[in-house]
Formats: sequence, C-alpha cells, structure tokens
Amino acid sequence: MTTQTLKNWHKVRLEEIADFQYGYTASSKETDTGTKLLRITDIVPDLIDWETVPFCDIDEKEIKQYEIKKGDILIARTGATAGYAKLIRKQPQKSVFASYLIRLTMKKADADPDYVGRIIESDIFKQFVTTHAGGAAQPHANAPVLKNFELSLPDIKTQTEIVDMLSGYDDLIENNTHRIKILEQTAQAIYTEWFMRFRFPGHEKVKMVDSGTDFGKIPEGWEVKKIREVGKIVTGKTPPTSDASNFGDFMPFIKTPDMHSSIFCISTNEKLSVQGVETQKNKIIPRDAIVVSCIGTIGVVGITTRDSQTNQQINSIIPTQTNIREYLYFVCVNLKSHLKNIGANGATMGNVNKEKFETIEILSPSNSILNLFNDMTQEMFDEIKSLSYQNQNLRQTRDLLLPKLVTGEIQV
Repeated sequence: MTTQTLKNWHKVRLEEIADFQYGYTASSKETDTGTKLLRITDIVPDLIDWETVPFCDIDEKEIKQYEIKKGDILIARTGATAGYAKLIRKQPQKSVFASYLIRLTMKKADADPDYVGRIIESDIFKQFVTTHAGGAAQPHANAPVLKNFELSLPDIKTQTEIVDMLSGYDDLIENNTHRIKILEQTAQAIYTEWFMRFRFPGHEKVKMVDSGTDFGKIPEGWEVKKIREVGKIVTGKTPPTSDASNFGDFMPFIKTPDMHSSIFCISTNEKLSVQGVETQKNKIIPRDAIVVSCIGTIGVVGITTRDSQTNQQINSIIPTQTNIREYLYFVCVNLKSHLKNIGANGATMGNVNKEKFETIEILSPSNSILNLFNDMTQEMFDEIKSLSYQNQNLRQTRDLLLPKLVTGEIQV
C-alpha cells in the first residue's frame, strides 16, 4: 500500500517496485578471457574496477539468467559489508554476479533504476540494513529483509531531475578516482621496475650477489629482512561490544571494508570513544602506519592518516624509517598471494596471525635507493590523499543532499 507524502509523491516498499534475484555460485579462475564474476569486494569502492574483477567458469545456458545489465542494482547481503550496493551505470563486458550478492531490477515503469539505485547506494539504505539484518557477527541482508525497505517515489520527471543533480557529484568523484588510479599505477610501475626487475637508477654499476634466501641474487648492499625488522607490528583488537560507551566519535576504528575505497584510510564506519581507546591504549597506531587485512579477506592494504586503532583482522606496521612509507605499501600489496598461501589452514576463513606476519621476509634496499623512491613517489601519494579527501567531501555533500531531495524537502 502507498501513502501520499507530497503531490505526485508516494511511499513504496522495494518489493512493490523491484524483483529480487540471488547470484550465481561459482569460483573465480586465473584467465584473461570469458565471463567476469562480480563479487562483494568489487562493489565496496567508489567505482567498480572491472580490470580487477576475475573471470569464472559458467555454463553458457546460465549466463543469460545472471548476466549483469545497465540499471541493475547489486547489494552485498552478508558479512561486514552487508548493505553495500552498486548501481550499474554503464553496460559492462559480459559479467555475472556472485552468490553473496542480490540483484534488484525495476519491474515498474514509474521507478527509474538510476533514482532508486542512488538511494540504495546511500547511507540511508546501509543504516536500514544495519538495523534490520540479523546476526551480529555475520549480518544477513536477504530478500525478506530488503523487501521491506521503504522509499519516497515521486513522478518520473522529478526522479530524472534528482538523478541529474546528483550525477554532477558522481562525475567529479569518478574523475578523481580515475586520477588516483593513474597515480597509483605510475608508482606501482616504478616499484616493479626498481625492486622486482632490479632496474633502479645506477643498477648497471651494482653487482648482484647471492642472498642465501629464496630471493636468490639481489643487488650488493641490499638485505633480506623480516617485516618486524622494518617496523613495529601491532595486531588490532575490538573493545568489548557489550559496552556501547566504548564506541563514539573520538578515534577511527579501521576494519577491512574501510580499506577498500582508497590507499588512505580517511574515513571509517565506526569510531571509538575515549573510553574505548583507553581500554587498549597499546593498540594505537600513528599516521602513516601500513595496515594489512590478515583474516577473512586477506591482503587488503591501506595507510593511516591519523592516530587510529583496528580490529583483530588487521596487522599494522609502524615503520622505523620515515622514507619507506611508499615502498612498504607496495611490498605489502605484492604480498597478497603469499599472505593467502600462509593464511590457508584448512578452515573456511584464512588467518595470518602476528607471528606468521612479522616473520615474512622482504627485501630491504639500500637507503640511497629508498630515498630516491620516496622522492619520486611521495608527491604522488600526497596527491592521492588530497583527491581521496576531495572525494570524501563530495560524497558527504551528496549524501547530505540526497535525503532532502528524495523526501521533497528540497525542490528540484
């Protein structure tokens, strides 16, 4: 049933305007052709990076049933990211969606998917899911829960006008995100050339010597060290959740989903109160610490922007030198496969504990080369941070505007 709110506006539940479909159960495969499999981790960042979405094995007969189309709305329905969603704004290459996602397709002509999708992507919807999804450890936002989400639906002309207004913010965020990607790729290319192919400035004059480790021959003057030798390792912890006063707005509390959107952890879904921080002061990590997810979704890497704490799924490195932030970030990014391998223990959820993490061996280049790399990439990282803050401000402005637009408080 609908109730009148404004002229030509009415309240609807999602089940009145959308069809729901669970995703396809498949595993990704190492190939560069075929059909892509969109996963929960792919829809958490601001933009879906289709280049990093893996391919999968799927029968051609089933592709039609699960193929992603422009206008689809895909929602994460389980785990810490339950309620995260993405509107498919452009037709992607041949792709299907994974089983832990649920697809909404509009079944009413008076419901514009671009309008509904922006509401589903917003904090309004996330808050609804947080409130209504059962299971504290693993929230579940399945169809029976999502169907009851209620939104205001104006006439189609007003929906289009609202979408046009919000699209300006989306376009700016997309442009900034593309610039961030180019900067990160440029820095990664330098890292690969210098520290994986050993073609750093002056390499022709440097002798290669046996390291006595799995690294084989390395440049003379370089060393192989354990991670704990280049920084202090801190494994995070969650204050008692039974006491709500441990949480507030004093210090960022970083969890893996907070690390997907940017190199830099500039915002978190949860913060600790002064009391919460005091319960575990030894878990504080400073600005420019490298944070690495080591339980569950293994190998996500970020950099802190202020004093923070993390949950127990994250190991952090507090570097002993100021010139290795960028180098250490890429070291950890390139450790992802190794972390997954040592974290596999037969259990459903992988786990790289502190002891395993801090004893991983990494290359330690000469200080002169580290200084050169720092000089070349520091400005890139600082620009990435600046663009990330710009995106945060754009999102906040857009998200403050959206509820006022979709309730008719602000006329378009």
